[in-house]
Amino acid sequence: MGVFENIPRSSSGVSTTELSTILKVDEFLLSESDLHPNLGQGRKVLLGKITNCLVRIMRACTSTHLFQEVSRSRYAHNTFSAIFLIPANRDMFKQMYDFLGQAVYSMPRFLESIGYQNPTDYNDSAFQYGHHTSLGFWEYLKEDPERARIFNSGMQSLATVGGMPRSAGPYPFIEELEKEEVRESDVAIVDVGGGRGQALQAIKAASPSLKGRMVLQDLRDVIEDTKISGLPSFIEPMAASFLERQPVEGKLIKLFVMVVKIRRFPLFSFSLPLEGDTALTDNNNDREF
Repeated sequence: MGVFENIPRSSSGVSTTELSTILKVDEFLLSESDLHPNLGQGRKVLLGKITNCLVRIMRACTSTHLFQEVSRSRYAHNTFSAIFLIPANRDMFKQMYDFLGQAVYSMPRFLESIGYQNPTDYNDSAFQYGHHTSLGFWEYLKEDPERARIFNSGMQSLATVGGMPRSAGPYPFIEELEKEEVRESDVAIVDVGGGRGQALQAIKAASPSLKGRMVLQDLRDVIEDTKISGLPSFIEPMAASFLERQPVEGKLIKLFVMVVKIRRFPLFSFSLPLEGDTALTDNNNDREF
């Protein structure tokens, strides 16, 4: 609806009545009245009800410290709500709670259904149980373009890079890479499961003089979508799967694995940053939590 974008960050805030006008709720009701003639006479009443609904929603948000009520039925942004002014952060939230959340919420019933055994089958996990589907996670995304868009956008959230713009995150990428004598033709970083290259862009922004090639790897659908969206010229996109042999051969200066690994435990298994040529081929190097 555009609520986040239309609430001011100033202390004066905006009333729910003003917000209804900004969001053009009355125009929406007018268009609906063409489809439902009986709505015409009740538009004013319905508009009032929608405004009251906005009040209830905003009060529920402020009770959890999202937005602040500066006076009766007037609301403004606070530190927490301002985070969601960034579309990628909103999409990450949707991804975690509206999408993956379905699997999390169903976990007790799913575990009960399999006798509390450790899930090992990619095609029979809490994801399928929660979404009432036979498709796996990636297959589900492929069949739902809007969900795939939200996923790819959410993976650009600042939370996945380090929490602040132009931040390369808590790992000392720059310090580690600068220890090596890297030529322009050498591979400096292979970002596996890197989405739209947000981590590589942050690393490059933190050290513009950094030499070496930066290779972005992800599933083919993600890479194709990323190409359409556009990538900086210093990033080399490459379709690849971390379940297959690493296609970039030769001496890798550093290899950082940043992937959600759906293998041993289909929902909650992750790989942490690893170094060296064997990071993707030696299962003993996997670190899980």
